[in-house]
Amino acid sequence: MDLTKIFSSRGSDGLSRNDRERMSKYNRKEFLFEKFLYNRKKNETLQLTHEHILDIGDKTLRKVELRIRTDAKSENDLFLRNEVERLEREVEEYKEEIRENFRQQFENEKILMQEDYDKLMKRIEKLRDDAEEERMKELVKKMNEECEIALKKQWEDAEELKRRTLQIMIEETRKQIYEEERLDKERCIKRALEKAEEEFKIREQETINRTRNQCEIEANEKIKIICERYDASIEVILQKLKETEEKLRREIDIRTKLDGDFRLLQTDYKRFMNYTDHYNSDYMMKLRHIGASLLEDQEFEEKLDSKLENIKELKFKTYKKLNNIEPKK
Repeated sequence: MDLTKIFSSRGSDGLSRNDRERMSKYNRKEFLFEKFLYNRKKNETLQLTHEHILDIGDKTLRKVELRIRTDAKSENDLFLRNEVERLEREVEEYKEEIRENFRQQFENEKILMQEDYDKLMKRIEKLRDDAEEERMKELVKKMNEECEIALKKQWEDAEELKRRTLQIMIEETRKQIYEEERLDKERCIKRALEKAEEEFKIREQETINRTRNQCEIEANEKIKIICERYDASIEVILQKLKETEEKLRREIDIRTKLDGDFRLLQTDYKRFMNYTDHYNSDYMMKLRHIGASLLEDQEFEEKLDSKLENIKELKFKTYKKLNNIEPKK
């Protein structure tokens, strides 16, 4: 992980072309450490990390220790130890300086990163707001389209409902008008019939009265003509009736007289029959037999009485009819 970034004017990593060629012959970490030591007073910085420094220090220390152990007997042991100590002190100083630089660079990078982060967040927020605004616009557009479609469909449904309602209302109004017209026609026809019936009754009554009067006049004329025509015949008939009545009266009187004589004869014969037990002739025997049969026959007497009553009733009716018939003048 990079702990610091130090750049020079010669490249992004602070190395020139010659330095890169030299670095290809050495280990990168060793070359960077030596380059750092060489250029530290010139304030030319290279890209280093804390791990690189520790690795370089450890390797250098091991080399120095190994060299000290192998050359302990040499005359330069003291010099080497002094150099090692000096190098260690310089390494520590370099470590502290690198740490401080790293810390400052880290703080600067942190500030820059925070600023970048803030800018990024603002940009993200702006993009989010823009995206949200765009999404809201799309949503509003979609909602408007859906609303337009729904309103259009609702409007079509409302128009269809309105059309159906108007059709139903028109049909009901037409039926109501037809019904009212039918009722008006029926009422008009009824009034016309009633009026016609009243007029017919009046005309009928007038016709009846006129016909009655005319018939009475004609009947009176005909009766007068008939009476004039048959007065003579009626007089003749009445005369004949009177003559017939007189004749009938005479016949009834005669029959009544004969009936009385017959009853007297019966009474005498009864007395004769009661006083006589023997007869001297066949004629008397026959009369006795006929008289006895008539006396014993109650039905004969009843028939005789009924016939006499019928004759009296017929006489009474004839007199009554003759009295009711009078010639018209």
